Amino acid sequence: MKYGEMPRCHEEVIFNKLVAAAGGDESILAKIVQGAVEITLRVVSFLTATSKQVVNYDRSIADSLKAGKYGWKNDGITDANFPSTETGEREVEFGMFYFNKNTESDANIAQMKSEGFRPATMKETLAYGEKNPEEQRKYPMIGLGSVALLSGYRLVAYLYGDGSWRDARLNFCVNEWNGRCRFLGVRICPLSIDPGV
Repeated sequence: MKYGEMPRCHEEVIFNKLVAAAGGDESILAKIVQGAVEITLRVVSFLTATSKQVVNYDRSIADSLKAGKYGWKNDGITDANFPSTETGEREVEFGMFYFNKNTESDANIAQMKSEGFRPATMKETLAYGEKNPEEQRKYPMIGLGSVALLSGYRLVAYLYGDGSWRDARLNFCVNEWNGRCRFLGVRICPLSIDPGV
């Protein structure tokens, strides 16, 4: 891919990686262009898998829970608590992020953004869980993209299970997440790099 053909969101991902590598120094690009600094990059990604699927944003959360065949569902998972402005059906690219350590929501969202993703909403998380029911039996799956305020607490999607059961739960958004958790993201900008260029 030649410069100028790169989508703006890819440029932002590269910029974010350079700034992170420079310890947060946003002047790093000017220093590189001026030849004032030489860099060696080691790109670290916490993205473990990607997959594409169609999400129906017009389907109610109640219908999504039913289609997902969850054994137990938190009563707070409703359209009223998790309103969505998106409509229609659209193919999205999901990304699963694994940090292998205890983390906090804000840091996880920042890492997703640095890799060109945003956190999955409630409807997206339920759609992924429906199509990939075995994933939540392996580890908890978290969707940080929709937050409900219930009884004074900020709550997000938390799909969990084991060999014999699967639940659709809610968990505290500011929680320190266990190192076993995976975080579901949706690509902000389609990745379309032609390796032949």
